[in-house]
Amino acid sequence: MKLRNQILLALIPLIALPLGLIGSVAYQQVRAYATQTAAIQIESALDQTELLVKSRVAAMQANALSLAQNPVLQRYVLTEDELDRYTLVQPSLLRLLQSYQKVYPEYYEIRILLPDGTEDARSTLEPLPNLTEDEAQSAYFQAARQSPEDTFSSFTFNPDNDEPALIVVQRLDLVDRSTDALTRSPKTRGYLAITARLTRLLEHVNSIKIANRGQFFLVHSNGRVLVHADPEKTGEIYPAAGPLSDARGRAAEGDEQFYFRQLHGDIYGFAAVPQGELLAPSRRIGWLVGSATLLAILLTSAGVYWLLTRLVMGPISRLSNVAREIGHGNLLAPVKVSGAPEVEALAGAFQEMGNNLHRSTEQARYLAYHDTLTGLPNRTMFLEYLATALAGARRRGELLGLLFLDLDNFKQVNDSLGHSVGDELLITMADLLDHCLRSADVVGRVTGNNAKQVVSRLGGDEFTVLLPHLKESYDAGVVAQRILQQLAQPLEVVGHKLYVSVSIGITLFPSDASDAASLLKYADIAMYHAKRQGKNGFQYFSPLMDANATRRLDLERRLRDAVAREGLDLAYQPISDARSGELVGVEALLRWSEPDLGAIAPDEMIPIAEESGLILEIGEWVLRRACSQVRAWQQIAGRPISLSVNVSSVQVNRGDLPRVVEAALRDSGLPPELLQLEITESSILSSSEDTLEIFKQLRQQGVRISLDDFGTGYSSLGHLRNFPIDIIKIDRSFVSDIQEGGGNPAIIAAIIAMGQNLGMQITAEGIETSFQSGFLRERGCDFLQGFFISRPRPAAEIQAKLQAVPATRAQGGATTTAIPFPE
Repeated sequence: MKLRNQILLALIPLIALPLGLIGSVAYQQVRAYATQTAAIQIESALDQTELLVKSRVAAMQANALSLAQNPVLQRYVLTEDELDRYTLVQPSLLRLLQSYQKVYPEYYEIRILLPDGTEDARSTLEPLPNLTEDEAQSAYFQAARQSPEDTFSSFTFNPDNDEPALIVVQRLDLVDRSTDALTRSPKTRGYLAITARLTRLLEHVNSIKIANRGQFFLVHSNGRVLVHADPEKTGEIYPAAGPLSDARGRAAEGDEQFYFRQLHGDIYGFAAVPQGELLAPSRRIGWLVGSATLLAILLTSAGVYWLLTRLVMGPISRLSNVAREIGHGNLLAPVKVSGAPEVEALAGAFQEMGNNLHRSTEQARYLAYHDTLTGLPNRTMFLEYLATALAGARRRGELLGLLFLDLDNFKQVNDSLGHSVGDELLITMADLLDHCLRSADVVGRVTGNNAKQVVSRLGGDEFTVLLPHLKESYDAGVVAQRILQQLAQPLEVVGHKLYVSVSIGITLFPSDASDAASLLKYADIAMYHAKRQGKNGFQYFSPLMDANATRRLDLERRLRDAVAREGLDLAYQPISDARSGELVGVEALLRWSEPDLGAIAPDEMIPIAEESGLILEIGEWVLRRACSQVRAWQQIAGRPISLSVNVSSVQVNRGDLPRVVEAALRDSGLPPELLQLEITESSILSSSEDTLEIFKQLRQQGVRISLDDFGTGYSSLGHLRNFPIDIIKIDRSFVSDIQEGGGNPAIIAAIIAMGQNLGMQITAEGIETSFQSGFLRERGCDFLQGFFISRPRPAAEIQAKLQAVPATRAQGGATTTAIPFPE
C-alpha cells in the first residue's frame, strides 16, 4: 500500500472523531458568537454615537465660549442702562447672533438670560413661540446655575416647541471696568443659551441598522425618547427605558434583549433586539457546521495530503518571501505565485497592498513637502532645497540670492471679500511669480540639479524666491523689480479687480549670511523694512536693519514691562491764549525713559505701541491720568483749564473710544467740553463711516476734536466740512517759515482765514520767537503753543506754578490766572 494511502487510512479516524467533537463544540461557540456579534455591533453603534454626541457638545460649547468672548456681546451684557442696552447695543448684538446662526443653521435659537433666568434678548432663525420667557424654574437652567463649570450642556425638550434639542448655557462672568476697577473680580452678568436641533443625531440614528428588526434610538434619563427613526415615537416614554441611573447595562424583557449606555449627561443610547433574531443566525450556522463537519470528514482524508504538499505549503512559502521583501522596503516586489484561486487572490492582495503602500508613501511625501493650496513647495521643502543650494554655492564659490515676499494689506482682502477670494488671490500670486521668472528656469513645482530659481510659499501671504547662480548682487533686485512691475497691473480674482502690491526683502550669500536660517531671517527683516518704507518696494538687507529689528524687539519687551509696572509718565506743555497770554490749557505728552537707554523718543515708541497693540492700554491710561490731573489743577486755579490728548488711529478703529473717554471723564469729574482729542490728517483720510460715527458720538458727549499737524497731509476742504472738527492745529513746519525780515508766512495766514470761515479755532504749535507769537496774534490765531510759551513740564512743576500764582479777580468778575513759564 502506498504511503499516501496509509496516511489517509491513519488520518480518517483521527480526523473523524475530533471533527465530530469540534462540530458539537463549534455549534455552541457559534451560538455564543452570534449573540456576542450582535452585542459588539450594538456596542460599536453606541461607541460611534457617543463620539458623535461628545463631539457635537464640545463643538457647541466651544462656539458658545467664542461667542461669549465677543466684544459686542460683552458690551451688551455690561450695559446696565436699559435704554442704552436695548436701543444702542441690542441691534448690534442681534446682528452678531444672526451671523452665527447663518454659519450654524442648526442653532435655531440663541438667547441672553439675566442672572435670575429672565430672557433678555432672543434671536431665532424661524418663527418660534416664546412660551417661557422666565427660565428660572427650567431644569436645565437650574443645573447650569449650580454647575461649577462655566459651560453647561443638556439634552432636553425645548419648552417653547416641545422638540428635542441640545441646549448649551455659557455663564457670562465679566469684569466691568467702570464699576469693578478696584477688585477686578468677574461677576455673573447673565447667561448665553444656545438651542440646537438634533438633526445630525437623527441622521446618525437613521443610518444605524441593528439586525433586521432591531431598534436604535436615544432617550432622556427620564425615559422619554429624544431621537428615533420613527418620528411618531419621539417624545414618548419608552417603558423598558424607565428612569435611567446606571451608566450602562443590558436586560431582557419578554422576547427582546435591551442594551443601553449613558452617552453624555442626561442622554442615553438605547438598542432593542428580538431574542429570536439573535439566535436565528446561530441555528442556521449550527446546521451548516454539522453538514460541514460530515463533509470535512470525507474530503479531508482525500485532500489533506495533496493540499499540504502542493497547494498550501509551496505558495505560503513563496508568499512569506514576498512579505519579507515588502517589510524590507521593496514595496513593488513582484508576486509570482500560482495555485488555488484563493492563494492567487491572496497573492494579488499582497501585490495590491505593496502598490497601495507605495502610493500612500509618495502622497504623504508630497503633502509633507508642498503647500496644499498653491502646489508650491512649503517651508520644509524650501529649507531642504535652500540647504542644498547653499552647499553647492559654497562649493563652487557662487553668489546666491533669496527674496522674501509679503503681500501688502492682504488681511483687508480676507476681511472685506472673504477667505475664498483670499485663497484665490494666493493661487493667482503663485502663478504670477511663476511667469515673472525666466521661462527657462525651473520654478516651484519642479526641482532638480538644474533648477535656477525656486518659488515657495512659507505660509499665509509669505512667499520666497531662491536665486542661485547669480552673477552680480543687483541681479536679485532685477528679479524683484520685475515682480513689482508685473503687479502694477490689476489682477482679476473671482470677478474682482484687485490692485495688489508686495514688499520684498533681499539677502545674499555669502555677503549677508552663510546659513539657511540666517538668510531667511535677514530676508524677513529686510522685507519688514520695505514695508516701513511705504510698502510696494524691495530692500536689500544691511546689518543696521538687524540691529534695528533687535532694538525694536527689545523696546517692545521693555514697553510691555513699563506698562505693567506703570513705568510711563506724562509731561504737560502749556497752551496760552494768543490775545491775553493767559494759560488756557495743556497738552499731555507721553514720556518713557529706561535707566540704560535714557529717554525713548515718541516717534520710536508710538509705532511700537501701535503695532503691538499696547497703544490701547496706554491710551486709556493717558486719558484717565491726564483727566484726573487737570481736574485737580482746575480746583487749584479756580478756573477751567482745557486738556489736549493725542489719539492714535488704532484707538479710533477699535471702536470703543467713546466708552473709554466717557469713563475717564466720569471718574475724574473733568467737564467734557474741556477735553480735546487730537487726531491726525491720516486718520481722516483712512476713515470709514464707522469712524465718522465714532467722532460724532464723541461730539455728542461734549468732547472737542482737534486736527493735529494740519498741512502735512492731504486732507481737503470736504474732509474739514464733513468731519466734526472744532480746532485746527497748524504744524510747526509752517510756523518755522515765519521769520523776521523773510520767510513765506502766506500759507499760515490762509490757513487761519480758512479755519475762521469754517467756524473753527486755530492753534499754532512750535512757537519759538516773539516775532512768531506777535505775527500769529495779529492774524487772528486763537491759541499758541511752543518753547517760546513753555517747554513740556512735569506735572509737579505745573502744579507748583498754579499754587504759587494766586487767582485774581479780573474786571467783570471772571477769575483768571496768568502764569509765566520762563525758559
